[in-house]
Amino acid sequence: MHAFNKNSKPRLRIALISNSFPITRSGRVITNIFLADFVDCLIDLNVDVQILIPRRPEAQDEKYAARMTQFSWSGDHTIALGKIKLSDPRGLFQIFSLFKEGKKAALDLGKKFQPDFCLAAFATPSGYYAWNLWKKQKIPFGVWCLGSDIHTWARKPGVRQLTRRILKDASLLYADGLALADEASVLADQKCEFLASARLQPTSTKALAVSNDFKTHFLYAGRWEKIKGLDILLEAWKLAALQDSCLHIAGHGEGLHTLVEEYSRDPQLQKSIRVWGGLNPEELYGLYKAVDCVVLPSRNESIPVVLSECIQMKLPMIVTDVGDMGTLIRRYNLGEVVASENTQQLSQALQRFSQIGAKQLHPNWVEAQAAFDIRHSAETLVRDIESVLRSNSKEYQ
Repeated sequence: MHAFNKNSKPRLRIALISNSFPITRSGRVITNIFLADFVDCLIDLNVDVQILIPRRPEAQDEKYAARMTQFSWSGDHTIALGKIKLSDPRGLFQIFSLFKEGKKAALDLGKKFQPDFCLAAFATPSGYYAWNLWKKQKIPFGVWCLGSDIHTWARKPGVRQLTRRILKDASLLYADGLALADEASVLADQKCEFLASARLQPTSTKALAVSNDFKTHFLYAGRWEKIKGLDILLEAWKLAALQDSCLHIAGHGEGLHTLVEEYSRDPQLQKSIRVWGGLNPEELYGLYKAVDCVVLPSRNESIPVVLSECIQMKLPMIVTDVGDMGTLIRRYNLGEVVASENTQQLSQALQRFSQIGAKQLHPNWVEAQAAFDIRHSAETLVRDIESVLRSNSKEYQ
């Protein structure tokens, strides 16, 4: 466990406000799990961190319980915040409660913790809480855009204008995607810097057991939703008809759960598809060690955490040309890029990799790994915050 040295003065006090946090990190809750590693890295840099999130039904991880405040609100805790509908009176009431209670909790945290700086993970609604801390208590803040805040929240009626105001007033502005950073820069009318979101690789992970009956093992790891393109991958897998390869499917999600079951029970495919379901980080990294290639068939994407994990593990990838994935795979020669929603191209890419593997690649793993290191992200944040504080106060050391 990373422990903050209470006998020494902290280098900084940072309030991390987020829409969510991986409370049960060793269990099946994987949403934004990189934030836990990010907090660990900040603590290693002698930073005192307090976390504020909307209340969730999962039990708190004891490791972060003393650092975490969860505020109550009137929403359905089982639904992702971005899926709450403002057109529905009940959803509108829930959003009002979320913004009101979050603002109150942030102001209370500011008085008790007295942070030097506040970082909002997500521009909205977390950025709204941090923005109010700045307005009411003069605590400088930064925003780390993570995709749904710009692609979902900022497109809701009235929220785009609020998001623009928040981003304009932020002292520091980051995004975990290249294209996302460009979008945020335009919205904020100020430069948004790329700051990678990634996980730390578990130190002692053993490869999970997979069948020796197959020459090549492919992996899909992610949500079972249409936006992630799992349905396209299943169609492409059936079309490829690879007798000597196996497709492993990890993750969860109601959207395509029935479809996954149908394909895994198909008499022609059931031997070549293995469904793992939700995995904790150690299990997922164990599966990474056991497979040969990871497939990311998304319809829409920025830079998924799975991509950064594959870079850590030096795993070749087949990705769709959406968001930053195609750019990064080409830049570092990490795999093959196919058009989104193109079953034929994806099927052919699967066949090529099954035949010749990664022999045709000349990957630049060293540069890719340096670009996606969460420790580097934490160091960058601390350095930038110290620069902001020095410019704001001559007394700051």
